Amino acid sequence: AQKPEAKVLLFTSSAPGEGKTFTSMNLAATLSIAGHKVMVMGLDLRKPKFGRLLGIDHLPGFTQYMIGSNTLQQVTHRMPGYEHLDVIHAGPIPPNPAEMLMTDKVNALFETLRKEYDYIIVDTTPVLVADAQILSAQADATILLCRIGRTLKEQVKHLEALSAQGKLKHPYLVVNDVNSKRYNTYYGYGYGYGYGYGYGYGYGYGYYEEATPTKKWYEFWKKQ
Repeated sequence: AQKPEAKVLLFTSSAPGEGKTFTSMNLAATLSIAGHKVMVMGLDLRKPKFGRLLGIDHLPGFTQYMIGSNTLQQVTHRMPGYEHLDVIHAGPIPPNPAEMLMTDKVNALFETLRKEYDYIIVDTTPVLVADAQILSAQADATILLCRIGRTLKEQVKHLEALSAQGKLKHPYLVVNDVNSKRYNTYYGYGYGYGYGYGYGYGYGYGYYEEATPTKKWYEFWKKQ
């Protein structure tokens, strides 16, 4: 397959629960099935869940690589049943995630991965957490997830402001969870965008809570 020009795709969102992990993991699996060599990285270092959901949290991850206790080969794990798909999960929560992501070792890591993979899919924190903005510098495109019925207009405006300030590299907006019946309900019967969610839902600096998922996306990876 022809190698793409945009190799590193960073997935983030305005708040937790908007589908960035679901979307990034399924895109990675789809690209690998199509014959591309793919690395998917769970780089939410503050609320890591990739390792747990994929059942590899007992294996070394990104943090162990960064502190030098494990090599890149040791923290790279092949997904069972996927010939072309590798995973690096976050590993233990470090005391200084933002500082860790700003080091030259991260730059060198991405340079190495660019040589080895057709696509590098990175799932990170919501964009208001500094980590996402730091990692955006490594990306060829920043994919911003918005979710119907959850993302507020004010949050979209904030994403636009960050983009205008140059803090998000080559941003693209993806609208998730679109349902035509529900869309008609929102706009035909008057209770509007973001109904039922208060301002400032779910996000903040340094720590945030994940919404309870409605879909077990990791079942996609299990062979029937």
